[in-house]
Amino acid sequence: MDPRPPASEMPTGAEITRSLHWSKHGSNRSIDNWVMLVIDRHRRGKEAYSRALRQGSIFSSIAQVFVAAYKKRHLQLPAEGQEYGVYYDPPLKDYVLSKLPLTYQFRFLNKAAIVTEEDIEPDGSFNRWRLCSIQDVEEVKCMIKIIPVWASDIISFTAMGQQATFTLSQALKMDRHLGSKFQISAGSMAVISMITIGIYLPLYDRVIAPALQKITKREGGITLLQRIGIGNFFAILAMIVAGVFEQKRRNSAILHPDAPPISVFWLPPQLVLIGFCEAFNILGQIEFFNKQFPEHMRSIANSLLFCSLGGSSYLSSLVVNIVHHVTGGHGRPDWLTNDINAG
Repeated sequence: MDPRPPASEMPTGAEITRSLHWSKHGSNRSIDNWVMLVIDRHRRGKEAYSRALRQGSIFSSIAQVFVAAYKKRHLQLPAEGQEYGVYYDPPLKDYVLSKLPLTYQFRFLNKAAIVTEEDIEPDGSFNRWRLCSIQDVEEVKCMIKIIPVWASDIISFTAMGQQATFTLSQALKMDRHLGSKFQISAGSMAVISMITIGIYLPLYDRVIAPALQKITKREGGITLLQRIGIGNFFAILAMIVAGVFEQKRRNSAILHPDAPPISVFWLPPQLVLIGFCEAFNILGQIEFFNKQFPEHMRSIANSLLFCSLGGSSYLSSLVVNIVHHVTGGHGRPDWLTNDINAG
């Protein structure tokens, strides 16, 4: 039996056209309704939320402090305890949550906050490139004080970058078999440092830190700078271990070229040390920078870690390029060639 309807019940071309025409216009009406709904929700949302006024860039405030301090470099600073009425110290702005007290480190910057007759206009306004508040000055001091720690971490992260690069080159020239049929990927060796971090963090938080806290009577057991310093020590130790092992691996590959290559399981010690370096250094940096800056500057504090990582990448590339340039040429390969056995 033919399942198709009789010819008299079949839709004509005109009916099909009208049906498609209606569907298209129906879809257009649906799209229009959705657009109007989105616009209405956006308008209602703008009315529901408050909009903060632009407060200017924190970086321009830093530059203003240095410029104002330079312009007033010939002024004399008041003696300690006689600062009242000498410095510009207005009430805090709404977006500033904590007030920084006047300190005597980098005292030359305090001159930026000294009020003189030329600073204040008749209408009460002033030039921010000539007069800054105590809060502005102390925020700049916060930036200056962390520069040595930040710079030292770039060196530490350079070691991490070198390990990430050349551990892969080492693994490619080593025996990566696990059993007779399974071969470990060279790139997967970096997982060892991540596993080290995953094991260390809960162990430190639950066991090591409470034990140290009982001994030192200090929250967390040790200071943040001590944690960062321990991380730097592990970075140095990891590079020493990696250098000693690379000498052993390369000598074996050159003196015994027909012998099987050394097992890749000689690499975990240096990777574990790098894992400890990351655990101590990176986490210590994040906490240290956030505690050194006031609340409204926390975004800068968090960005400093990534600036350290970026700076270490450039420094690592610079070191490699210098080694390439100095050790290569005159018919001999450089030390860090792609084939590390020939370097």
